[in-house]
Amino acid sequence: MYETWDATAHTGTNIAYNSNSPSASQQFSTTLAGTVHVFASARFLLLASLYNGVWGSSTATGPSGCLERTRVCPWDTVAAGWPPFAFANLGNMATDGSGSYPPRLMSRALATITGTNSAWTSYAGFLGTVSTMMSSFNAVDQKVPDDVGGSAIPFFPITWMNSTYMPAPYGEVSSLCDIWALPQGVAANLDPIQKGGLDYLCLQASGTTKMFAVRKG
Repeated sequence: MYETWDATAHTGTNIAYNSNSPSASQQFSTTLAGTVHVFASARFLLLASLYNGVWGSSTATGPSGCLERTRVCPWDTVAAGWPPFAFANLGNMATDGSGSYPPRLMSRALATITGTNSAWTSYAGFLGTVSTMMSSFNAVDQKVPDDVGGSAIPFFPITWMNSTYMPAPYGEVSSLCDIWALPQGVAANLDPIQKGGLDYLCLQASGTTKMFAVRKG
């Protein structure tokens, strides 16, 4: 995944680290049967494969793709030109909060950071990294009361940070992409769930009990 692409020369600038890694991307075969689930909007593209009995990428077994974030820092304007998106592997995100790489980011010293050092750590609300939240809330009963006397699965917003280079978040993903982190053990892969009257699908990441919710189109 590149920041920009020349359609004539077929060349790109500023590739996002890991976006061209086979182990972080989805699996497919030209000879064996499989399925690729595609989730997309104007804000994101997420792919999830099922190939040879393996869900997602070969490493951390999760969907991956391009996600857009909000711009929350005062320097981070459209005119400034910093890319508000990253390659993200949800399997890595659920494992240890890693796996999200923008093509480049700005440090507090006004330096441009690329490659492996550009990594964003994914946080879930106020409960630490996505992986920490999932491990802390890990049981089928980790639900909240709804408005009709039942219970609902809580959705946690995903925020991107790199505390080495910026003492503030770079932005959050969920309000734009409608992708959310869920407590561990509350759903199964591809389960349909609802939030606010809207339909979502659960997507497995890093094992069989860690899930994300993506808006069903």
